[in-house]
Amino acid sequence: MPLWRAQRRVKGSRRLPKPERCVVTLMCSDKGQVLGDFAVSNMGDNTFYIVGSGNLEEIQAHWILSNLPKGAFLLRETTRLGVLHIAGPKARDLLAEAVADDISNEAFPFLSARKLNFGVCKALTIRLSFSGDLGYEIHVPVEFQRSLYERLKERGKPYGL
Repeated sequence: MPLWRAQRRVKGSRRLPKPERCVVTLMCSDKGQVLGDFAVSNMGDNTFYIVGSGNLEEIQAHWILSNLPKGAFLLRETTRLGVLHIAGPKARDLLAEAVADDISNEAFPFLSARKLNFGVCKALTIRLSFSGDLGYEIHVPVEFQRSLYERLKERGKPYGL
């Protein structure tokens, strides 16, 4: 049984996103106590990528594991992935130089989530920003994080990065 069925039991949460989409939602206990907020991305094939508050990870993982139906599982990738975030009025221009994918507003609207090819690696990129500006979270395998950072930093120079 897919993980999303267990997540439907989380009271107060939103509907799950469609494939390649993301929602920001709350996790609440059965008593209505907020256990944290999350960005939940639908990766397709009944696979969901959940990003939550680092300091609450143990509590949240315990709740999810306690409510998983038979056959579903939780894979924690906290130490396997790093996150780079670019935001600001030129964020799309910078990202467009780093990937061959169409990231126009029409092709990659707010709360989209998909793997983009950065040349050095593929990385899950979520169009999401908590700064209020146009922004992207790039979830990259840690072994490629430094090289991708350097690549974005170099390509960002003309934009004042």
